[in-house]
Amino acid sequence: MDIRVTKAQAPEEVLDRAQVLVPQDEYEPPVSIHVLERTQACDPRTIACLLSLPRCPDARSLHDYAEVALKAEGFKVKREVLVPQRGDGRRGRIDIVAERGAETVALELDRRQPRLKSVRKLMCLGSCSLKAVVVRDPVGTGTRWSK
Repeated sequence: MDIRVTKAQAPEEVLDRAQVLVPQDEYEPPVSIHVLERTQACDPRTIACLLSLPRCPDARSLHDYAEVALKAEGFKVKREVLVPQRGDGRRGRIDIVAERGAETVALELDRRQPRLKSVRKLMCLGSCSLKAVVVRDPVGTGTRWSK
């Protein structure tokens, strides 16, 4: 997988503009998706696939479910993809990078709200069809963030 690094924008500004998606008709949604970037190459079925993820008690379970769901949609999935720059001069890892044809999806998986470190790593990547933070135990649906 070719990882290109770009100059990162301020993560707070990116997160403030993020589109937050939750499953419809869910009082307590199992996941929320904070979309940082989305191009026309992003198939709507990809978002639907991610919104169908179940509530998970731990990070490993969510990683496993996300990987299986994306593979079922025809993606080639890699976990913990090394990026040479995460916005602060240090290396980092993207939780999941998946490719299907011209569509590339980069996901960070966080617990209660998107972390600035997650946003920084995603914004340092080159172009992707979808860059998002999937939150497994969302606190409301606002775009709050933590360190």
